[in-house]
Amino acid sequence: MPRLPFITFEGSEGCGKSTQVRRLAARLETANVPFLVTREPGGTSIGESIRELLQFTPHASGMKPETELLLFEASRSQLGDCIPDITFILDVDEATAHLRMQKPRRADRMEQESPEFYERVRQAYRELAVRESNRMVLLDGSQPADQIEKEIWEKITSRFAMDEGRAPEDASKASVRGVRRSRMDRD
Repeated sequence: MPRLPFITFEGSEGCGKSTQVRRLAARLETANVPFLVTREPGGTSIGESIRELLQFTPHASGMKPETELLLFEASRSQLGDCIPDITFILDVDEATAHLRMQKPRRADRMEQESPEFYERVRQAYRELAVRESNRMVLLDGSQPADQIEKEIWEKITSRFAMDEGRAPEDASKASVRGVRRSRMDRD
């Protein structure tokens, strides 16, 4: 049975990953494409505990970058260590991300980082998109959500031959995952 693509979303806090994951899931559902949505860190009971530690535990503010990286990897290992078929990087500047994070929500530790941190993360994602251009798609995350959704769907349907309204025959579940990165980018 053919395997449907493993699709991930990357970008800084406030770039729109969660929004686009929800929108893609709705499109896949409408197209009768089976899928699984998960997140990283998280997605399993152990992964969710790691997520809580990384994002919300008050004493985590003193966490060393190496510790954080290992915790991210521990959470990922619970999901399996697959390389995505395609990754959408939602690129937004710090001001846009900051504005979006003002909406009512439970602020996490990553959201407390400095503007310089966000700019370093943004540049790292851009460099990654250039290095892995066959797998990574850099999108202007400051566009309206509808436009970003349209670009994502067009890329997926062209790359993986999915038609609106039907899934590839004998396909297993597509996996859609929103991903967060560690503070290792700060050094």
